[in-house]
Amino acid sequence: MATDTLTRRDSDGTLVGPGDTVRFAYGIPTVTVHAKVVQVGNRLIALTPGHNPESCPLDRLRRAVGWWWKDDE
Repeated sequence: MATDTLTRRDSDGTLVGPGDTVRFAYGIPTVTVHAKVVQVGNRLIALTPGHNPESCPLDRLRRAVGWWWKDDE
């Protein structure tokens, strides 16, 4: 990742940036989501098509779902 690229840290402290995929789960029964991360302006957005909402700013994701991680798949 270039030094001028916007990044955030996942729940393990791993840097996440545009083009990466993050993984998290929500609900009962648990639904696992693999969300592509894109940069829109100066924000990183997790794209979650098929879920409600269909996107979430990465800096708000922890409040919404708790733990999330960079997905190496």
